[in-house]
Amino acid sequence: MSVFGGDSWAREAQHRKRRVDDLAVEGLDASSYKKLSSGKFVCLVCPGAPVLDSALMLSMHCKGSRHHVALSRLKERELKKMDEIDKRIALSDCTVNTGTSTSILNRIKSRPLMEQTRKAVSEVLDKGNTTSITMVTVEEHAGISMTQSDDERHSIALA
Repeated sequence: MSVFGGDSWAREAQHRKRRVDDLAVEGLDASSYKKLSSGKFVCLVCPGAPVLDSALMLSMHCKGSRHHVALSRLKERELKKMDEIDKRIALSDCTVNTGTSTSILNRIKSRPLMEQTRKAVSEVLDKGNTTSITMVTVEEHAGISMTQSDDERHSIALA
């Protein structure tokens, strides 16, 4: 009699085969292969991505020398990428620290209206006494006369 009831030895044999396949795949790195919907396996490490019919074939493939060479090349590429990323981060940190003040000054010089507005705001904030401060508009500090129309002010402000 079978464990599954009745005389169905085929079901028991299929269960044993599935369990052997699970044990064969269990020792492998899951990121090195992918199981397809058809039940076949694809090696993600090797060039050409060979399709393997069973878990036993996959385990034998992963023990092969070609797979080991491809795996070592993949690890070398990943290490080179990480080193390059670390170098770029280190270089960008150095350039950011030294170039911050010059880049801000260049941006301010290229925008005179922003610079004048910033100065006006800082003057108002420095005085601190809000009761004696007269209303200062951005247009007055930007050098726009009050006789200009709204369209002219808008076009100057956008420039």
